Parts: sequence; structure tokens; C-alpha cells
Amino acid sequence: MKVLAKIVFSWEDDDPDSAIEELRRAGYTVHRYIGPDATHGYDHVEAIIDGSADDKIMDAIWNEVRSIVDRNGGLLEEILTVDEKDYIPFEWYEYQWKINFAFGH
Repeated sequence: MKVLAKIVFSWEDDDPDSAIEELRRAGYTVHRYIGPDATHGYDHVEAIIDGSADDKIMDAIWNEVRSIVDRNGGLLEEILTVDEKDYIPFEWYEYQWKINFAFGH
């Protein structure tokens, strides 16, 4: 089982590059979203690491990621557990973009 942290950077003075570097040094596999809304000033990042649904582990991962993200101006949206074999980076963001595009939002 893996724990996935969903992160967004949206302000001009945010530093996603430094956050990504820090997360990788801390042992996370990091994916940066490059897609349609990347042109609208948002950087989406997913950081994934071995973990479990145990509250203590989830709290420790939340605190570690939030500390890194806070230092670099981003927002930790949520963390959740995922099955590594079913995980596709940014599957939700791609789906959301297609739905919005289809309905003209």
C-alpha cells in the first residue's frame, strides 16, 4: 500500500521545484502535472510513498509533506491510500479536465 499526497502550487512566488526536490530527498516518488491547466498558473504535484492507513502513519506523512509544502508556498490538498498497482498519476486531474472541456466550463 502507498500513501498519496495531492499538492497544488498556484501563486507566483510558490516554489514547486524546491518542494519536489525536498520530497524526493525525503523518499517520495514525485509526479508533476503537465496538462491543460498548467497554462493557467497551477502546478499539481503528487507525492507517493510506502505507507498504510494507520492513523499514526497517515498523520506523520501529512505533517512531513505539509511542512515541506508550506515552506515552498504550496497547499497540501489531501492524502489518501492507494494500491500501487492501480495508481495512475493524475488520473483524477485528466478526468476532471475532460469533463470540464466536454461541458465548456
